[in-house]
Amino acid sequence: MKGESDPAKPQYHIRLQKGQVPEFVLLPGDPDRLKLISPLLSDVRVLSENREYASLVGSYHGVKVGVVSTGIGGPSAAIALEELWRVGVKYAIRVGTTASIRDDVNVGDVVLARAAVRNDGASKYYIPQEFPAIPDFGLTLEMYSVLTRMSRALGIRYHVGLVSSDDAFYMEDDEFIRRLSSMGVTNVDMETATLFAVGMVRGVAVASIMAVNGNLVSGPAFDLGPSVRKAISAEARVALEAIYKISTQTKTQTKKD
Repeated sequence: MKGESDPAKPQYHIRLQKGQVPEFVLLPGDPDRLKLISPLLSDVRVLSENREYASLVGSYHGVKVGVVSTGIGGPSAAIALEELWRVGVKYAIRVGTTASIRDDVNVGDVVLARAAVRNDGASKYYIPQEFPAIPDFGLTLEMYSVLTRMSRALGIRYHVGLVSSDDAFYMEDDEFIRRLSSMGVTNVDMETATLFAVGMVRGVAVASIMAVNGNLVSGPAFDLGPSVRKAISAEARVALEAIYKISTQTKTQTKKD
């Protein structure tokens, strides 16, 4: 069966095996984002490149961290997280991009997801449609703590929001946006809901933080300028700080036990 791949052998898509990847990983969508994240790490080694899945490993204040791109959309993100779970990953943080659907959430801001609307197709294979897609509470709370402490120094504005994960990138028309906005949705992406669902089923702690690279209400719809690149680097730093804190807490608890 597809779900019974040997963790001691390279996984079919990500080309990684047990022992290569630490328990903490960051999940950007675009493989090129590894270039923005790698300067935040020391002792960086490229691991693999296959299809949309590029990966590297490095250290952040002594904590080993993997970075693996997921490509676009829920299905490819689910494959990445499934195979990472098989090789021992326990914590995964999406560090992606998103489009705002509110006037007060601007290009260059970051959004920490408190939950995701399941407008995707992949999550239904993991959890019933009436079941919510929610992040790991402890991991998300740690990231929120880092945001409140570091946002000023990083020079970013942040929001805690409700993201809608959609499959049809070019079908998010005005009526669709108005309907989501009226229900309190702050932004849209294509991966978060699926990652939350896979994490809940597989027992991986998952969180999602996204840099706003477009505003579907006030414009521009797409922006890859300096403010967005700064926000991508900042969200990765927030994720890494949260990982460092959790790793430190885990080691302290282990010593007490």
